[in-house]
Amino acid sequence: MRFIIFLFFLIFSDLVQAQERKKLQSMFTDEVPIIDGILSEDLWNNLNPATDFTLMWPETRNGIKIPKQP
Repeated sequence: MRFIIFLFFLIFSDLVQAQERKKLQSMFTDEVPIIDGILSEDLWNNLNPATDFTLMWPETRNGIKIPKQP
């Protein structure tokens, strides 16, 4: 009986980890972006946003919670 339970968990544990990998598409540009937190250049409007990622540790080293963006 223990062997059957062990075999059951061994087979189905592989299915739990079989999630689709997250993808991020990069883009080459000749224009140098200004990284100042203000998305005013046209370069930023033409990019696909990176979404659907999971934050592993939702707080900083000081224990401050990172706010959720709307």
